[in-house]
Amino acid sequence: MYPIVVFDTNVLLSGLGWRGSPYRCLELARTGQIKAITCQELLDELLEKLEQKLNFTDSQITDTLSDLLSFLQVVKISNTLNVIITDPDDNMVLECAVVGHANYIV
Repeated sequence: MYPIVVFDTNVLLSGLGWRGSPYRCLELARTGQIKAITCQELLDELLEKLEQKLNFTDSQITDTLSDLLSFLQVVKISNTLNVIITDPDDNMVLECAVVGHANYIV
């Protein structure tokens, strides 16, 4: 059984934009060595950052999303978890991990 991992938006962004450790993490998921899960809310946040921070075009965003969905399993969250007060956006990462039975959050 492979470990189940949730990648934070910044890890996904770094893994798509540069060839460091986040890229290697994505490659583990892409090659099936780990099972990576996400949720629509994390994908939406990522797509916004791709446009704003990396100046991706609509076409690049579509291609990137298609690539990610080829190896990320999307789980549905209810957005009701509210335990992280200092950074409320992190609640969706935690909820995604709980719903998807993740072993790790990266």
